[in-house]
Amino acid sequence: MRGVRKGAISAGLILLAVAHVAYWYWPRERAGRPARHSPVAGILAADDLALRVWVAYPHQNLAFLASSDSGDNWRQGLAQLAGLPEIELPRFGPFPLPPADGLAVATDEKGERLRVAAQVYPLISWLARAAGKVADNPWLAGGEIDQGGRRLIVAWEGRTWTLRTPGDEWPTGEIDDEREALALVALGVAVEPFPAGRYRLLRSAAHLDLLSDAAEAADLAEPDSGVLMATARQASGLSASAVLGPGQGSLRGVPSAVVFAQEGVDLPALPFERLYRVLGIKRREAKVGSFRLVASDRLALGRGRELVPGLQQAAGEDDLALAYSVDLDVVREVSSSLEKAFKGIPLPAIREVKRWRGAALVLTELGAYDRWTLEVAASGGHVRSRLWHAD
Repeated sequence: MRGVRKGAISAGLILLAVAHVAYWYWPRERAGRPARHSPVAGILAADDLALRVWVAYPHQNLAFLASSDSGDNWRQGLAQLAGLPEIELPRFGPFPLPPADGLAVATDEKGERLRVAAQVYPLISWLARAAGKVADNPWLAGGEIDQGGRRLIVAWEGRTWTLRTPGDEWPTGEIDDEREALALVALGVAVEPFPAGRYRLLRSAAHLDLLSDAAEAADLAEPDSGVLMATARQASGLSASAVLGPGQGSLRGVPSAVVFAQEGVDLPALPFERLYRVLGIKRREAKVGSFRLVASDRLALGRGRELVPGLQQAAGEDDLALAYSVDLDVVREVSSSLEKAFKGIPLPAIREVKRWRGAALVLTELGAYDRWTLEVAASGGHVRSRLWHAD
């Protein structure tokens, strides 16, 4: 009887340990909010660095979203998308991202100044500091480090691991928003296509919504298949640009594209226009209703004609200033075709190519999502964006 009791107690303790690990460490989605007076809250509250992001439970949320167990694609992809230096973080044991209540990152527009704070779990923080001291590793123990040729300072504030550029004083401030979110974003400047402002990342059914502070969740139109479409409203009318998926243009090895503008509106730059010039690709033009069209090739021009009715409908929506409607497979396929066609070849349009590659890297970690929508209201303040979960 005593042996049975001991076995039951042992089994119970094992189940409690498994439950503890599952709740605090296994990949799963968890919303939260920054502790009001914490260093991570200070990062979000300070407006001297224009780009600021906070992620709740990064080791769980990002691993839950990801299709791999590495944080490399997040770092590389976001850095290439923003045109900023990649931010490296130390591994905390088996975790590619810090096991923490929250992770905050802030940088300026050029990526020259940097602040990072991770509110690491108490036991992990103690083990990491001890291991760093034993191994003389300043990444974990604290001290000066060199990252990509720039000097940075690592320090601990209680259980919060911090990284900053020399000369930067750690900001103080608080976040008074009690709403929970998967992530918070603060943009002191516009980061195309998002205007400056504060945003919350939330779960909406199976989808992920990024909303500005003033916006409420609302129904969004699901994007069309096989196209990346961006529309913008000017005082005199609508303009738009589209990148087409494979099979919708007559080009080989590079993506096809088409741009649109109503009468009296300047045509936007044709996506990959510099690349087309290098390759000697001649543009095609047409007029459909009130829209002028310029395309990279004949088939792309034909596909552009099919898209005009949707643009005419959007032209009547007076409160829509900017909209993106994206089949994410187009982004993945375009990046893959560019990599194959021009691997190792320096291109005048290399920055644009790198941005596509960055987007594709992020999307490798978001394989469960196949569409993206963005709507920016002309009345100001209301921004709604959705990653659509694949059915």
